[in-house]
Amino acid sequence: MTKFCADCIYMGNVDTKGKFPCNNSRSGIKVVSARQVACNYFTECFNSRRSETERERMMRTSRDYGYYIMTAVMDILNLPERETYITEFAYVKDVIMPKLNGGAAWVNEYDTFGPVIAFGIREENDHASVALELFETYIRTFHALFNNNEIDQAISVYQDMFRELMVRYQLIDKPQKREIKN
Repeated sequence: MTKFCADCIYMGNVDTKGKFPCNNSRSGIKVVSARQVACNYFTECFNSRRSETERERMMRTSRDYGYYIMTAVMDILNLPERETYITEFAYVKDVIMPKLNGGAAWVNEYDTFGPVIAFGIREENDHASVALELFETYIRTFHALFNNNEIDQAISVYQDMFRELMVRYQLIDKPQKREIKN
């Protein structure tokens, strides 16, 4: 069974935008999402130190803050399947990415730039058409690949969208095409 930071005695109770302090100096981590897969320094807190209700509140708090772009698109479009799409991305971000080589760095980059991008999407003059374009071009494909258990391809699609949005909102420069020399 997967253990999350919300199950660990070292995770503090005070949240700052969906993140909680990690009080274990050995982990090297200052703040964590309650939904983050537990590190090697995990110590079970059991129900005597954190009730199941409190754990679920923390998990919900981290969820409400941690999926910036997906949440912005779902909020704008108000789709009935909103929870399904967010849950799929949550699984990729919180469970799969931290285990992949370079995945933790991607999560950190997403947590740094995701809120800026989500704000940008919401502030667009025609934010509904921007959200619909992102949904049709990337999120629907991500969803289909995820449900076909093609997780690597689903991650690649989401990363493509993330990079495109970072360029769009001028957070990174547009990558230059490489010339192939013979």
